[in-house]
Amino acid sequence: KLEQDLQYIFNLGYFSEDVKASLSEFEGGAKITFRVRENPVVSDVILDGITQFKLEDVDSVIKTKKNIILNSNSLREDVQAIEKKYHDAGFMAARVTDAAIEQGNVLRITVSEGTIQAIKISFLSKSESEEEDKEAKPEDQKASEHGKTKPYVITREMKMKVGDVYNTNKIGKDLQKIYNLGFFDDVHTRVEAGEAPGKIILVLEVVEAKTGSAGFGAGYSSNTGLTGFLTLSERNLKGKGRRADVKLEFGGKRNNFELGYFEPWLDRKETSLEVNVYNTSKENLTYGLGGTVSPDYEETRNGFNFTVGRPISDRTRVFVGFKLENISVEPEQYSYLNGSSRSVTGTLRTDTRDFVFNPTKGRYDSASLELNGGLLGGDYDYKKFILDLRRFHPLAKKQVLAARFNLGLAKGTIPRFDYFDLGGVNSLRGYEEYQFAGTKMLVINGEYRVQFSGNLSAVVFADAGNCWMTKEEITLSPGDLYKSVGVGLRLKIPQFGIGPVRLDYAITTTLGESKIHFGFGHMF
Repeated sequence: KLEQDLQYIFNLGYFSEDVKASLSEFEGGAKITFRVRENPVVSDVILDGITQFKLEDVDSVIKTKKNIILNSNSLREDVQAIEKKYHDAGFMAARVTDAAIEQGNVLRITVSEGTIQAIKISFLSKSESEEEDKEAKPEDQKASEHGKTKPYVITREMKMKVGDVYNTNKIGKDLQKIYNLGFFDDVHTRVEAGEAPGKIILVLEVVEAKTGSAGFGAGYSSNTGLTGFLTLSERNLKGKGRRADVKLEFGGKRNNFELGYFEPWLDRKETSLEVNVYNTSKENLTYGLGGTVSPDYEETRNGFNFTVGRPISDRTRVFVGFKLENISVEPEQYSYLNGSSRSVTGTLRTDTRDFVFNPTKGRYDSASLELNGGLLGGDYDYKKFILDLRRFHPLAKKQVLAARFNLGLAKGTIPRFDYFDLGGVNSLRGYEEYQFAGTKMLVINGEYRVQFSGNLSAVVFADAGNCWMTKEEITLSPGDLYKSVGVGLRLKIPQFGIGPVRLDYAITTTLGESKIHFGFGHMF
């Protein structure tokens, strides 16, 4: 019983040594004397090592103040409160490393916030058996310091640098940006102890994805004869994050090519550059308005364009592009369309999507203005404005509601080949490609997306839209829009470096017809 009392007194927290007791006679009975050494009165509290918060903000969460007796229980709770404040803000490596009374009864609480000493990249590769076993443990993966991707391609995307305090909220955004490069199947981090107390080593573990693709084939038509095609694409050229695309079509009457190159980082200000050179021809297009078909119509374009972009905030970029191309149209009855086009385009784009290839939340907003002719010269003089708004909202686990609003307006003498076109797999499903055309355009798409196990997902969708030649024709009444509904499947094929493969079945509510569409990637 006495030992319990001694422990109880000590657990009050006001005493620095074990409580002792002595027994003596007193007035015909016994007297117990407890001997204690009281903790000092705190003359001051010094918070050391704190850089991520104001000192008064940290001081507000602790109970120990100056001019009161130090209580070890309260001090223990203070340590926990300080660490909780850091952890709640994402500083998961922060620790209180010392809390001691110094000369003059000054209490010094020292915090190690977890400064990043170094950032390392670890490339993980899965064995064939691990590819089959989706429950393979990370430690079973083979790690290497060398991969296809250059380490600076990864670290330049990060806001968190060496010397910064480790924060899981900030590193989470960095991991999202790295994953959205499209070079990796998986990206995650782990923390190792640094060489000095309070220092950590941040290790980024990545699993590289297939970034190159190639295709070839042949075809025959009575107009062009026997033709062949070859396509090559690499999204991470030489591991430097550059993109290159080549598409060749040869034989018969055709000698088409498309060459594209994209440099994401021209300088430290994240200036990007995209260049395309091409000579292409399209035939048997649906020409004119209301679905007028011209079987012998062929449109040839040759020229180049380039676009320069730069961020103006963390999520917003501005782009300026220039295009020069020559257009030649056959047969002779359409020769009035022939000419040279010169244009400059300005674009403002904001992207807050979590995953650009398969978004589950966020938004994508793009507004662009294209100016053709005028001081630039050329044979055409007109303007085009395009507004593209997309929203993604998670409904439940693996369920997403997605919507797109796309508006196009053109002013001036717009040549037919640059009208807005609607219909087909990427705009208005259930209708023919290029079925509707005009100088004014509106299309609205909605999708309910459900992710199944593995790489398979399904969608239920609805599309509505139309094109008009003049603003007077636009009424936006229910009968003024062509509509369709349908269902679809999405299948991601990582081994081929493409995906998801898209298969949609659409029924037009306006015409009562149905159509199956095949494509790659989400519509939006």
